[in-house]
Amino acid sequence: MEAQEFIINDFGQANYQFPINDKQSAFAKLVDNNGNEKTICSKQINRFLNDNKAEKGDKIIIKGDKFIMNKNQISKSINLSQIEI
Repeated sequence: MEAQEFIINDFGQANYQFPINDKQSAFAKLVDNNGNEKTICSKQINRFLNDNKAEKGDKIIIKGDKFIMNKNQISKSINLSQIEI
């Protein structure tokens, strides 16, 4: 499977899938090289981004079943199967 590269556009807590008056969930909004936005809602992605001290504008790579963050030459990953979408 080919790697897909994204830039972190935003992440944090919001209403689950963004309806009003629903429970809060962690989310990450990612933008690919063509400007297409992808939103992932999951506790695991929020923990992963916080553990890696992610910031808006950082690069994320999805390759196969791994979610990889490359920041300041330190590469860490998490299996996508661990992410509840």
